[in-house]
Amino acid sequence: MSRAPVRLVLVEDSATQRAHLARVLESDGDITVVAAAEDGDAAVAAVAEHRPDVVTMDLDLPGQGGHEAIARIMAETPTPILVLSGVIDASGAAPAVAALAAGAVDALPKPRLWDDAAERGLRRQVRTVASVPVVGRRRRTRTRAPAPPRRTATTPVVGIAASTGARSAPSFFSRYCSTAAAVPPAARPVGTSPRPPRTTGTVRPSNVTTRPPDFGREVSSSVGSG
Repeated sequence: MSRAPVRLVLVEDSATQRAHLARVLESDGDITVVAAAEDGDAAVAAVAEHRPDVVTMDLDLPGQGGHEAIARIMAETPTPILVLSGVIDASGAAPAVAALAAGAVDALPKPRLWDDAAERGLRRQVRTVASVPVVGRRRRTRTRAPAPPRRTATTPVVGIAASTGARSAPSFFSRYCSTAAAVPPAARPVGTSPRPPRTTGTVRPSNVTTRPPDFGREVSSSVGSG
């Protein structure tokens, strides 16, 4: 019983390279290119539409680039991805490591010369990567804590004051201040502070009885006669 062909989405920005890679991949008859994309957005859409077994991904793509396309595919439609790009010269190169960190299964440098060995090696690696189970990855987004609101010139400032809640008769202090404020500064001696008006005359309590004029003589005569 023959196997079903491996369904592949080919992502390559060069039309010439896309046509050549499609011929190389399909030459044995067990790999079928179901869709081709020339940028990251088209690659994400093609994978979501066709649900392939594997994706070959170039990294040097217009727009968002291959790394972002890998991250989106693994977050939205997890699929085994084989990176095939001319920007890497070995599997340990920085772009390859970044692609693996984004979710790719493996990374290969694009051969400068396509001979029979390079073509067979590519087809063999595609079959291997297609058999690797993958799981979805949550995309990492940088989140920042909201900054506290900045007070501007238009920001209202609220003042809070205590109050007794009712109006009362003027106090002695308020009467004193109003009386002192009514006296012009020129009428006051230099170096003195305003004082409340002084009351003239003698103040007697209302409950004290005034002594009669002959009270002293009456007391002396009483003492002498005794």
